[in-house]
Amino acid sequence: SWVAGGYARVDRDGSFTWNQFSDGPTRIDVEGLDNSGYVKAADYGGVDVLEQGFTPRAGSNATLEFTLSAQGAQVEGTATDENGLPVVGVWVVLVPDEKHRDRHDLYRTERTDQHGVFKIKQVAPGDYALYSWDEVEDGAWEDPDFIRPFEEKKQGEKVTVQERDDKSFNITVIKTSAAEGQKQ
Repeated sequence: SWVAGGYARVDRDGSFTWNQFSDGPTRIDVEGLDNSGYVKAADYGGVDVLEQGFTPRAGSNATLEFTLSAQGAQVEGTATDENGLPVVGVWVVLVPDEKHRDRHDLYRTERTDQHGVFKIKQVAPGDYALYSWDEVEDGAWEDPDFIRPFEEKKQGEKVTVQERDDKSFNITVIKTSAAEGQKQ
């Protein structure tokens, strides 16, 4: 299904009709892709939707076209504390490079399992930084003010992936629970 204030189901032939649009800029999420699927391209009347977003135009004959790929990358590994012990149930987040920060679809998240292991799938090719925090509000990583101090201290692991890559990283969880100014 496709989501943006509403949704449309895709027919067997790959087409969909979306009747309810609000005026103004629109963001789209694609759901229901398989384990390695990601949105490779999206176009609306010649506009690159992924890079620029789009504003639906009433009465326009423009169509919204998506190109999907089943060859997304995977980033996996273990999150540990400063003593090298696995950390259970914390967010591990792939944050896109600075020029793609407004691309909600590029952020990828996963919680560690009972062994501190994470497996992030459906990663689009590109440059990222990999982070994990012992305490963080869901989605805080999309706030530039939240992420900036961690970037400045170079606490993220740099990650570059191409299609079908499977990369492995061991990362140290950033301690935020005792940090001044962080929300508990």
